[in-house]
Amino acid sequence: MYERAGNPVLALEDCGTVLDLDPSSAKARLKRSRILEGEGMYDEALAELCAVQLMFMHDNKDKLRLGVDVGQPPVDQTKMEEVCEKCIPKNFLDASQRKTDYLKQLEKDNVLNLPTAHTIDMFLESFSSYKTWVNESTKDDIQQLSIELARSDITDAERTDLLFRRGRKSAATKKYKEAHADFAQAAQSLNDDATYYLDVIEWLGIYKHLTYNLKDALLFYTRVLEARQKLAETDAGVNSKVADILVKIAGIHMDMADTDAAKVNFDLALKASPSCPDALLHRSNLHLQGQDIKAAHADIEKCLELKPDFLPAVLRQVTLCMHEQNQNGAKELLKKASRMAPGSSDVHIYRGELAFTEGDVVGALKAFEKALECDKSNPNAYVNAALAILNQPPSDGGMPDFIRARDFLEKGIELDPQFQGAYVHLGQLCLTLAQNVSECKEVVDLYDSGMNQSKNDAELKELLRMRIMAQAQYEAASSLGIMS
Repeated sequence: MYERAGNPVLALEDCGTVLDLDPSSAKARLKRSRILEGEGMYDEALAELCAVQLMFMHDNKDKLRLGVDVGQPPVDQTKMEEVCEKCIPKNFLDASQRKTDYLKQLEKDNVLNLPTAHTIDMFLESFSSYKTWVNESTKDDIQQLSIELARSDITDAERTDLLFRRGRKSAATKKYKEAHADFAQAAQSLNDDATYYLDVIEWLGIYKHLTYNLKDALLFYTRVLEARQKLAETDAGVNSKVADILVKIAGIHMDMADTDAAKVNFDLALKASPSCPDALLHRSNLHLQGQDIKAAHADIEKCLELKPDFLPAVLRQVTLCMHEQNQNGAKELLKKASRMAPGSSDVHIYRGELAFTEGDVVGALKAFEKALECDKSNPNAYVNAALAILNQPPSDGGMPDFIRARDFLEKGIELDPQFQGAYVHLGQLCLTLAQNVSECKEVVDLYDSGMNQSKNDAELKELLRMRIMAQAQYEAASSLGIMS
């Protein structure tokens, strides 16, 4: 009556009276949800829909456990998704502000929010110059460099070079936080007479890139590019370094989802150095994202002609074969990759992913477990192993080993707090395993943590949708008094 009369306040009070007497009244909750949605109170409307759905599941839990058909649930899934989408704008603003506050606190506390060492390794190793600077660092000794830095008569240029060399040595031994400290200190006394003047600036850009501070990374990279282009006017040998920095700039534009700018910079890199394998490797990923498999293949084949021992290129070729469902080609390439890097956990991960595509979940899990044996710091191995466990049919006809899968997902996040996919799967699994309302709230908190670590708006929104649903389910269970 009140709803038809255009009086939502009294209509909601009317629903509240009914629900005080009977919290499980689906009719009152559906009506209340409809009114709340009309008033723009989307989170509350979604919670009411979840309550109706949850009550249906609770009333039929024994039948559901036995696999008995209970018919269609009272609320259509598309309606749930429709209201959830309406919740996003306001919640997105709140989540973005929480993330901003979180990052500001990290900066205030002088915490460097780096990705996992394995992720950094993969980024650095995707450039053919990796082995060159690692080999150059072998002649440096951190203790000796520290002694030289303590000299009282040291010049700014000498300090810059010594700090760079010590930072490079730390980076070569995968001590990335220590390396950053030296590069940052070198920047404070930066002197353009220093041999490694531009290298310091480039590394500062790399660290901005790794922490997803893309605008600042672009500024550092551009500064290096302009200086190297000027040097190349009188020294053609610098062109390879010009190409190298253009590839990094293209990578920034890819992360910004500016594919046109990325393509321009890849083209400029190949114009500066036509034999640059890095440009071909990274441009192949741009082609892959655009579903241009033929162009991606062409780049990778040319890349491997120039640098046959380039492992990242071989693994990219494996990915392309998998996209084309060319399993035999992928297997042959993985044999080649294994010969090139016998102890690589990434090679085993690719082998596991290939087994997954063939429906061999058991073989996939074995490959991921082998990857863990090779490198226990590789978060991808834990997360992929968890997914294999969840998809593996138990031999006794029971349920998958949810606890082991959960432990693996938690370990993946521990190693790499920026692993968005791990938050998605862990949240879903924890909701499945939840025994009480408080555990549903823990999932909400998990998604909040993941959103703070998101690299861009798309990642944040993906977790936000799941967080909105988890919060609505928590509110629904609380209002119904369903504690387990």
